[in-house]
Amino acid sequence: NASEQGPDSGTFTISRTGNTSASLTVKYTLAGTGQNGTDYQPLGTSVTIAAGASSATVTVTPIDDTVVEGNETVVLTILQDAAYTVGSPSSATITIADNDGTPPAEPVLTLSAFDAEASESGPDNGIIRFHRTGDTSQAIQVSWTFSGTAVNGVDYQQLPTTSPFPAGLADADLTITPIDDSEVEGDETVIVTLVAGAGYSVGSPSSATVTLHDNDQGPPPPQPTVGVAATDPDASEQGPDPGTFTLSRSGSMASALTVRYSLGGSAANGIDYQTLPTSVTIPAGAASATVTVTPIDDSQVESDETVVLTLSQDAAYDVGSPNSATVTIHDNDSAPPPAPTADFTANNISGQAPLAVQFTDRSSGSITSRDWNFGDGSSHSSTPSPSHTYNNAGDYTVTLKVTGRGGFNSKNLAIHVTTPAPPPSGLTADFVAEPTSGNVPLTVRFTDKSGGAPVAAWNWDFGDGSPHNTEQNPTHIYTSPGDFTVTLTVTCTRGTTSTRSLTIHVNGSANH
Repeated sequence: NASEQGPDSGTFTISRTGNTSASLTVKYTLAGTGQNGTDYQPLGTSVTIAAGASSATVTVTPIDDTVVEGNETVVLTILQDAAYTVGSPSSATITIADNDGTPPAEPVLTLSAFDAEASESGPDNGIIRFHRTGDTSQAIQVSWTFSGTAVNGVDYQQLPTTSPFPAGLADADLTITPIDDSEVEGDETVIVTLVAGAGYSVGSPSSATVTLHDNDQGPPPPQPTVGVAATDPDASEQGPDPGTFTLSRSGSMASALTVRYSLGGSAANGIDYQTLPTSVTIPAGAASATVTVTPIDDSQVESDETVVLTLSQDAAYDVGSPNSATVTIHDNDSAPPPAPTADFTANNISGQAPLAVQFTDRSSGSITSRDWNFGDGSSHSSTPSPSHTYNNAGDYTVTLKVTGRGGFNSKNLAIHVTTPAPPPSGLTADFVAEPTSGNVPLTVRFTDKSGGAPVAAWNWDFGDGSPHNTEQNPTHIYTSPGDFTVTLTVTCTRGTTSTRSLTIHVNGSANH
């Protein structure tokens, strides 16, 4: 090393071996970041080793300038010549320390796994790279620790925990060489972590890991055994609410395991529940996997159904016990109620027109509506027990249709209506009144004199707005003056009628 301070010179020594009886001129080149004649006193491109001497020196004398330029290097490299053979090392470096300005900041060291995978096969080495940022002009002593599952000197070649970091270098590598033993130990890790020291600080990342892959195999693990259970055995279309099968394995869980099965039972895959495959994979590191049965909510009334999962044999596992399990799918559909039954009676099913018929509903079951069709073109009725009058002769079919949640039902009934018989000859309405005139209030006695046929009914209209009277021989009191027309309508047993009218004269009171 050399320095502008002083200045302090640096020296290259060029040595020879063999015959030293004659002088030897050795040619060289000068390189590096320092400039010949600018950063150090001018030097030639050769030096002569005197006769009888085994070496000669080349002195690098720095020029003390005022430029802040940091440390610089002078690299001398020996050139080949017919007079000698170039040995090793063929070059050397002198660092000229600058004495101007602020000294460089302390460098920062970080680590990375330049080759993070190593193997006992080969062996194949891993590499941890030390990287220096900042000032690289000084050599520093770097320290670190080893950790991880691999042991230094047992699982990989013995390595130190400190080493010099040469000046001028930004990167240096630490090689991890696995030891190929016969132990079955699985993959192991080497973790290198920087330790703070003089001349540098520790940056991030401060550690790096190399994985050592083992190349030894032990006996194969025992075959896993697989079983199944219905961990949620009840599913329902309502919701729907799923059911669950759990397929479990014993033994090694290091790798994934695909388990095959078949599906049976009274429920159909893809029809009564969402389509399921015929295998499931238990992931690596897991002891079980589930198969979920999700019912399809249809509208069919089909009662409860079953899904039976049965494990299938495979070369990758043994089937244990139980080897099957059942999930029950509960239906949420119910059968509709039966249709109601239509039934009714009629008090008359035949007679002369006009024929009045009273219908009585005797239907049974759950009924939401009724429809009466009287068969004569008249308006329908929804009354439970209607009455209807047939005014014309003919044969009519009465239909009662009852409807409920379960459907509908109908009943028919025939009604026969005949033409009325002609009225009997001589049927004549007649009556007498006593008195036919007088002062108010006037009491009149009416006496029926009708004849010619048997009379079945009397209808008296007294002409003063009072209610009609159906007696044969009524009495009526007129309470206001006026002329009033009394009408008697008689009806014979065959339904024919005859009418007679008479006027009653009522005077005011005797005082007027």
